Amino acid sequence: MLELTPEILAHLTAGGTLLVPTPQRAAALRLAYSAAQLGAGRRVWDSPDVLSWNAWLERGLDEARARGVPVPRRLSRAEEWWLWRQAVRAACSDLAVLWPDALIDSVRRAVLLLEDYGLELHDAASAETAVLLRAGEHFERRCHELHALWSRSWRACADYLQPASVTLMAGFAQLGSARRAWLDRINVLSEPTEPEAAPGALQVLDFDNPELEAQAAAQWCAGRLAQDPGARLLLIVMRLPEQRHRWLRALGQSLDQHRILDPGSAQGHSVLAIEGGVPLIDYPLIATALRLLSLAAGEADFDALSAVLRTPFLDPAARAARLRLDLWLREHNIEATQLPLLQALIEPVNQAPDEAAAVVLRALIQALSLHAPPIVAPAAPAPPARWAQRFALVLARCGWPGPDLSSAEQQVRARFEELLGEFAAMAIAPQLLQASQALQWLHQLAARTAFEPASDDVPVTVTSYLDDPIVRYDGIWIAGLTAEVWPQAPRPDPLIPWALQQAAGMAMASPGGPLRLAEQALRRWRHATPELAMSWARSDGDLPCDPSPLLREAADEAVPASAEAAAAHVPLESWLAASAPALEPWRDDSGPAWPAAQALLGGTRLLELQALCPFRSFAQLRLQAQPVPEPAPGIDPRLRGQILHHALELFWRATADSRTLCERAEQAELRLLRECVESALAQAEQRAPGSLEPSGLRREAERAVRVLQQLLAWERTREPFQTLALEWRRAYAVAGATLRLRLDRVDQLSDGRLIVIDYKSGSPESFEPHAERPRLPQLPAYAMAAGEQTAAVLALYLGREGPRLRGVADRAGRLIGLRALPEGEAAWPALLQRWREQLRELVQEFLSGHAAVRPQPGACEICHLQAFCRIQPSGASRP
Repeated sequence: MLELTPEILAHLTAGGTLLVPTPQRAAALRLAYSAAQLGAGRRVWDSPDVLSWNAWLERGLDEARARGVPVPRRLSRAEEWWLWRQAVRAACSDLAVLWPDALIDSVRRAVLLLEDYGLELHDAASAETAVLLRAGEHFERRCHELHALWSRSWRACADYLQPASVTLMAGFAQLGSARRAWLDRINVLSEPTEPEAAPGALQVLDFDNPELEAQAAAQWCAGRLAQDPGARLLLIVMRLPEQRHRWLRALGQSLDQHRILDPGSAQGHSVLAIEGGVPLIDYPLIATALRLLSLAAGEADFDALSAVLRTPFLDPAARAARLRLDLWLREHNIEATQLPLLQALIEPVNQAPDEAAAVVLRALIQALSLHAPPIVAPAAPAPPARWAQRFALVLARCGWPGPDLSSAEQQVRARFEELLGEFAAMAIAPQLLQASQALQWLHQLAARTAFEPASDDVPVTVTSYLDDPIVRYDGIWIAGLTAEVWPQAPRPDPLIPWALQQAAGMAMASPGGPLRLAEQALRRWRHATPELAMSWARSDGDLPCDPSPLLREAADEAVPASAEAAAAHVPLESWLAASAPALEPWRDDSGPAWPAAQALLGGTRLLELQALCPFRSFAQLRLQAQPVPEPAPGIDPRLRGQILHHALELFWRATADSRTLCERAEQAELRLLRECVESALAQAEQRAPGSLEPSGLRREAERAVRVLQQLLAWERTREPFQTLALEWRRAYAVAGATLRLRLDRVDQLSDGRLIVIDYKSGSPESFEPHAERPRLPQLPAYAMAAGEQTAAVLALYLGREGPRLRGVADRAGRLIGLRALPEGEAAWPALLQRWREQLRELVQEFLSGHAAVRPQPGACEICHLQAFCRIQPSGASRP
């Protein structure tokens, strides 16, 4: 369990105040104090007075105000940010600084450092110092004008603070001389310089890479907790911010193994906590709220809209309809996110038909309106308070954050609502804001506000803080102790003259300072636990790493690594394999049969997928494992094909035969082509309003006309024909089922034979009429549906290079550019019979549920189901 030093325990028991650097350290001390009281047999005790530095300053101001002292009002965090933003921008007004806002944190940190050491800047020796001087003076002047107090500045608060109880400080590794002198004057005591406990056992461990290091530390935690479930462990990770996900994964796999096999074994009990928090904007709950507001302000892209439609933080009853709406938008290549454009999509979505998705879209548009009742918003910009009110109303109308939030999510929501309140209270902002400006401010505040939900007493705490832990842990592991990380390199403040920092004795401004701090931290760690492990990785990516020189010195005192530590490289997969029951190999290539009373779906798509790979056909048509399209700028290839199809249908309905085609004047033909293309584009635009910009529509119209002119030039070289059918719907009975087909075009020749044409707008594919499993099975299917008079069937690819033909004819000369059977017309009936049998086999496979992973060569290269079918681990032959 966590333990307090005797001095700190006695101080808190006597009712004294303990002052620590961070809220996380304060929480650990409260838990340790509770453990000490329980260990003493007490069941009721006064809460210990443990405060972080900022909380102590703010409480002192509240006490001064209660005594009747006229304390200026405190700046909220939002107002503080805004004032510093204005100060830095004013300081950089005559400098070539691309993004002044990036300097806000640096300037504020430098100002606090100056006051911590009691330093004064009188002249601008450099551009950096000039920015610091100007910004600090501007900020101080504005605070004075507003009669406001910056509560993060101890110097600004010093005149109002009178500690009511004996105050002890602990865990402050770096404390400026001016602040230390002020604390001495008000009788704030420091803890002893050296801990009283004996140093613990030390181990120094090295690993091949950081991944193995994290796994070993996680296994170490699991082993200690298996020996003592009441143990409390501390992991200090040098580069935790950039390695957070790696450590979460390693610790989750090692400490929550049993939850993987039995999710109910540790219901809701957290086993680890990470100190420091992450920006509010990184929480999915808050990201959803900001995306909703971005949509309302017209500042979002399609990814934001799609994320909103897929989020779990809205009404769960409408989630299925939202997912269908997202899929419809993707299938129609809709990138529009402006509310008027989305409004135009309600009717096309309703005709999909998907009335529920249309209802969801209509409700979302109404909820996102920033100017909707009951708040009547003027057209003019509004102050932050009005925007905060509108933002809250929009989120409420949208149903955010939905029901059934976890405890952590409830805390995150409360912190965001508190931030929204801070934004609303920014009365010092003089200007009115447009919606985009107000949203930008809220985004920046959420990105700057770090938050970590409060957690109960957890066995493992992970931190990147190198300060004194203050309490004693049962075990501490420090990871990432490479030479370039620890001791830290000197980091003098870039805005304060270096000579001034050295003269003030700032530790990070001299080469010896970081070494001194590292040695002090090592002594503190060793006295804060009976067992200390220190580790480093020999490489990080492709870069070799050296151990910290302090590790070399500590290695002389280290004990040999235990067998448990040496065995800590076992990954989760090995543990699962050892825990799993014996398995029998089983190959299942069949699913349930297609219901006899249910009509077949998919048409020729069924044949195409079944020929490519039976598993892919089963997954996409039976399990609906369809690829999710990604909207892209420009025209969607599928829409382009639809436009060409419709334009050709209109043209041939007005033309009917080759004689009319050849006799029509060139200008009349061009005029007719343009009319057909414009009509096709209008229909496409009606089905999906906003999917194309006007300039894109014009370019597509010109392209379509050129492509069709090239096609008609080829059509004139053909033998005489008349168009028998366009968009011909046919039912083809096969294998006891019925395929519903639609033939793009059927031409009749002068001898009564038929030519079946299937328009394509993509890249030409090969067609082998005698293949065992045809790559274009729709062509044999169209030939069967057209009847015995069929003499040729072809896929006609329309592109800028001119028409490309893929298919087969009964004899040479039927169509220029189309291959013919080498054996001539005599072999045509046999080929049709072969196709008939192949189609029957494909349909029978589908009906029986045959789903073997048996792809044709090259099929896997364009398939999205490889992780689903597991073709590589299954050992199936891969093209």
